[in-house]
Amino acid sequence: MWIEDEYKESKDNPLHKEFGIWSNTRYIMGKMLKYKPDVVALVLLGMVCSSVLSYFWGIFGKYVIDIIQMGLPEKEALEELIKIVLVAGVIACLLNIGSVLSECLVWYRFIYVRMHMITERIARVLSLKYELIERSDVLDVARRAAQATGGNMNGVEGMMRYMQQLLTSLFTVVVTFVAVMVLDIRLILAMIVLCVIQFLYYRKIVEKDKKEVWDKLSDSWRKTDYMERVTQYCDHAKEIRLFNLGEFLSKKQEDTYQDREEKMDLHHELWISFICGIGVAI
Repeated sequence: MWIEDEYKESKDNPLHKEFGIWSNTRYIMGKMLKYKPDVVALVLLGMVCSSVLSYFWGIFGKYVIDIIQMGLPEKEALEELIKIVLVAGVIACLLNIGSVLSECLVWYRFIYVRMHMITERIARVLSLKYELIERSDVLDVARRAAQATGGNMNGVEGMMRYMQQLLTSLFTVVVTFVAVMVLDIRLILAMIVLCVIQFLYYRKIVEKDKKEVWDKLSDSWRKTDYMERVTQYCDHAKEIRLFNLGEFLSKKQEDTYQDREEKMDLHHELWISFICGIGVAI
């Protein structure tokens, strides 16, 4: 058993592959382009509309102040203000429509992509040789793939949503840079330094979270699934009563739950430390 566990974590195991942020991003992008290529355009539409909206009314206010400071006659100033209000209203309406349209049309496309990835996963498992299905490392990988393609926000669907949020944030940063450059270049340099520090810290947290939590959780999930089948289905009820295994199995099930909870606690602690660290930096 010790040799098997050692092999599971060994680099010699072909199933033991390390994937980083960029490789996972490229993989997810490939699936999006393969199954729903229009979702990329919708994400970009929402990115631009949401980012511009965050600064739109501030820019509009600047033009209103400029007209007031120009000292135009009252009638002419009023005409200019009406024109700006009308143009700004139309632009704001279009930006809001684009943002809402993107949000409404993107989410179920993410689910559509995930459903096709589930189909790929099932087909891959069904194509495995029978002797491989009983290997613990193969079962761990299969369970990890099932968890990744599940409906949780830590899987592929969650990653697609995070990618959408990240693109919107990056574009907002670009818009902010353009706005701030008019004021002081030093603010731009400070923001660049903060962004680099935030990204490096984020990547470190993601790598540690994957290695210490999610890679090890596959074993816990598999054990939990097995214990729930044994203790809750009627198939084993007679043997459990015959050999008085109730207390023993309850203890085993409690241990599997405890192991899973400890790993999830570590997951939350890592991201709480990330949020606190970013808050202190800001």
